[in-house]
Amino acid sequence: MKPAMFREMTHVLGAPEGWDAEAKGECLGLPVAADREQQTLTSCWVLEPEEVALIAQGGRVYLTVHGLCQPPVALTVRAKE
Repeated sequence: MKPAMFREMTHVLGAPEGWDAEAKGECLGLPVAADREQQTLTSCWVLEPEEVALIAQGGRVYLTVHGLCQPPVALTVRAKE
């Protein structure tokens, strides 16, 4: 999956302060839409054809959050814009 720019995006998040790319890998910019009223950040991801095929075969989507505190998150599906 790759992060994608989308109509509602408001800015791009960079790597966290102190990110060690050698140890953890490259941290790409993440386009997000900030909603201050709802206190949410939303990002948009594009699946590669191989990933779509895996999901169609019953594959699963995993979410990894760096750090030891799992913030509230939601995964959703929307129609292509």
